[in-house]
Amino acid sequence: MQLQLIEDGRSTADAVRRGLNRYGHDVAWTPTGQAALAAPEPDMVLLDLGLPDIDGLGVCRELRGRSDVPLIVISGRGSETEKVVGLALGADDSL
Repeated sequence: MQLQLIEDGRSTADAVRRGLNRYGHDVAWTPTGQAALAAPEPDMVLLDLGLPDIDGLGVCRELRGRSDVPLIVISGRGSETEKVVGLALGADDSL
């Protein structure tokens, strides 16, 4: 499975990639929203909300507007409001 990890922190991205690679997933890391929106469509998206160029909710809205790819928000920001907004914008789940 080809996963796109949209996460600005290199150490977090490396840890997530290592863990998912162990289970046989191919993980493409994109550290910015612009790079993520320009990337080829993966089988699934893991999206952090705190990105340096575009808010993760904006990336969620844009991706959902053009694709039905499964999209999971993974963020330490985790406020109830952001989770609800992410799900309302089309995220399939939020962790």
